[in-house]
Amino acid sequence: MPLIYPFAAIVGQDALKTALLLCAVNPGLGGVLIRGDKGMAKSTAARGLAAAQRQM
Repeated sequence: MPLIYPFAAIVGQDALKTALLLCAVNPGLGGVLIRGDKGMAKSTAARGLAAAQRQM
């Protein structure tokens, strides 16, 4: 199983992290469109939040 970078360890990207957390708490929001340049932690943040949710 590949190592997943923990969501809590992501530095910066406050708007992205807030949007993902809001959608995790209230799925009725409908989702988040994540855009950005290569290397901006888009996939890392999404995978990290998904891994955190699986652990709960």
